[in-house]
Amino acid sequence: SYVEDTGTGELRLKSNGTMIRFQHGSETLATFEEDGTCKLFFDDSNKFQTNSSGVTVNGNIANSSGDLTLDVEGNVQIDANDNGEVRFLDGGTQYATIKKDGNNALIQSIVSDGDLIFQGVDSSSFVSALTLDMSEAGDATFNSNIRTTAIIVQTGVSSGSLYRQCTSGG
Repeated sequence: SYVEDTGTGELRLKSNGTMIRFQHGSETLATFEEDGTCKLFFDDSNKFQTNSSGVTVNGNIANSSGDLTLDVEGNVQIDANDNGEVRFLDGGTQYATIKKDGNNALIQSIVSDGDLIFQGVDSSSFVSALTLDMSEAGDATFNSNIRTTAIIVQTGVSSGSLYRQCTSGG
C-alpha cells in the first residue's frame, strides 16, 4: 500500500502517540518523537539525529561537489578527542596536522621535506614572511627584518656570522 496526495494542498500524518516510526520489515528507516528527537537510519543504524542543542551525525559528512561552507554567528570549535589532532588532507593525502602535544600546540608539515610557509598580505599582494625549510632541518628564512630587544644565539657550528646593526642609543 501507499499514501498519495494528488491535490494542491499538503499531506499531513497525525498520530495520538508520542512517536511516528517508518519501517521496512523489521528495519527502522526514521523516527519522529513528539517534543524530542528525529532520527534517520541507514541499514538500521542511526546516522542523523536532532537533539535539544542541535544535531548529531554518526559517520562522515561528504560533499560530492563544490565547497563546504560553515557559516556561524559565533565561534567555530573543533573538538577532537584523540590528542586533539586535526588533519588536513587534499584528495585523500594528508599534508598537515595541528594537535595537542602535552601542554603544547604542535603544527606539523606531514609531507617529506614540505616547508611551512607563513604568508600575509602586504599592500594587496601575498608575501611569504617566514619559510621553515624542512629539507634543511627547519632552516628559517625571513622575508625582511627581524626585530628583537635581545637575541641569544647558540650553535654547535664554529663558523658563521651574526651581525648587529646599531641605532642611536644601541
